[in-house]
Amino acid sequence: MAVLKNLQQVLRRKEVLAIYSMVFTADVVMGVVSPTFSLYAKSLDASLALIGTLSAVVGLTQILSSVPIGMIADTKGRKNVLSAGMLLFAATTFLYTVVPNPYLLFPVRVLAGWAVISTFSMGVAYLGDVIATHERGLAIGLYSTFLGLGFTVGSAIGGVAAATYGYRASYRIAAIFALVGFAVARRGLVDRSTDQRGVTIPEGLADPAGIPLSAKLSSMVKEPNLLAVSVAHLVRSVVFGAVVNFFPLYAASLSVGEATIGSIFATRALISTLTRAPTGLLTTRFSSESL
Repeated sequence: MAVLKNLQQVLRRKEVLAIYSMVFTADVVMGVVSPTFSLYAKSLDASLALIGTLSAVVGLTQILSSVPIGMIADTKGRKNVLSAGMLLFAATTFLYTVVPNPYLLFPVRVLAGWAVISTFSMGVAYLGDVIATHERGLAIGLYSTFLGLGFTVGSAIGGVAAATYGYRASYRIAAIFALVGFAVARRGLVDRSTDQRGVTIPEGLADPAGIPLSAKLSSMVKEPNLLAVSVAHLVRSVVFGAVVNFFPLYAASLSVGEATIGSIFATRALISTLTRAPTGLLTTRFSSESL
């Protein structure tokens, strides 16, 4: 009963439901694009090496822009950055459909990298602002659940749309979802943050003023938990990126169609998603480190 009560307390808050809904639409976009992007690039006569480079551009952009975007969010507000991220998703998925050759995908992939950091990473930071410390394990578990559901839905929709109407049509559908996410962000998110004691403070003042960036980075690197999680996330991203980017090409070489490829991605995402909310609930009884 205590677990259900905690769940109700988290879900009844408008700003929390808004961030969950927004990241759901963002991962619908990712789910539409991921199973077919390498196939689409190949249809534009991109080589395997070029496809790998296009994928690397997204990761490199995230590495180089994470800190600057985080600083912008600290000064301009999480809501503004999250909203901008959804607009970037809408722009990238639309621009995919108008490029005449694979080389013009490079600047679009840079925009995609910015979109990922501005939404998924900032979404977790936003939760940290509006959720009390003792609720964060459950809240983040639900957050990742909505992400997984979005990727599941997006993969299923994207695969069928690509097989039926073509890659460009599926990406334009993704752009519509991104615009819906933008509307949710503007109407549902709040321009405030809370400190770890649950005290509401103005947006932009959550980060201590006057501390040099070098001091902040040094403090973060010296924090073992944060460093461990960051390294683990980096390794996971390398493995996941390699599979996501080249599995569709491998499957196509076995005469697997776009709809089936989308279904495979959706199944993987759904199985992953089913473990996320239970894991979040377990954090109310067990430490995050042990899980």
